[in-house]
Amino acid sequence: MDPERGVILRCSWLRDIPLPFAADTLARVRLGPHSFSVTAVEWTEETFASLAKGPATTRADLTFRSPVFFTANGRRTVTPDQRLILGSYRRRWNEALGEESPYRIEDDVWMATQRAVELHAFDLRTVKRDGGHGHDVSGFVGTVTLRVTADEAKETFGTLLRFARYSGTGARTTYGFGATTVTFPRDHDG
Repeated sequence: MDPERGVILRCSWLRDIPLPFAADTLARVRLGPHSFSVTAVEWTEETFASLAKGPATTRADLTFRSPVFFTANGRRTVTPDQRLILGSYRRRWNEALGEESPYRIEDDVWMATQRAVELHAFDLRTVKRDGGHGHDVSGFVGTVTLRVTADEAKETFGTLLRFARYSGTGARTTYGFGATTVTFPRDHDG
C-alpha cells in the first residue's frame, strides 16, 4: 500500500502463452474481500532468453518490499540465507522452462553458483502480515546485498537476479509475499 498512489499490484506471467485477459483494459481488480479501481497499468515484457543473456554481475542489492519467508520440511524459516534466496529463483526459473530449454540452470552450474555467492550486507526487520484466515505470518523486509566471489558464477548470478523481480523471493509469492526489486551497483559487469 502506497499512501500517495494507493495499492500497487505487481504481477508476473511466466508462460510463453498470451495472458488470458487484456491487462490494459482492466477496470477493477478483486484482491481477497476487497475490490479496487485500476487507475494505471504499466506493462513490461521480457523473454527468458533476454534475462539469461544479460550482463554478468558481481553484486546486487535486493529490496524485499513484502515479507519474505521460506518453507522447508513443513517449517517456516525467517532467515536471510543466500542459498534460500537464490534457490527460490532457480526453482521458479527451471519450473517455468521446459526440460529441453537451453536456459535451464542445471545442478552442476547451480552448485558452483551457490558456493560462490555470499551475503555481503543486510538491513532487515521482521514484520507480520495476514497470511489468510486471520493467521499472521512472519517474514523479513528490507535490503540485502549479495556478492559473487568466483568468475564462473557471474552469469548465472546475473540471470537469477534479473529474474527475481518477476518471481519474487521465498514462499507464497502468489499471495503477495516476497515482492522483490533488484538494483545492480556500479560494479555491474558488462
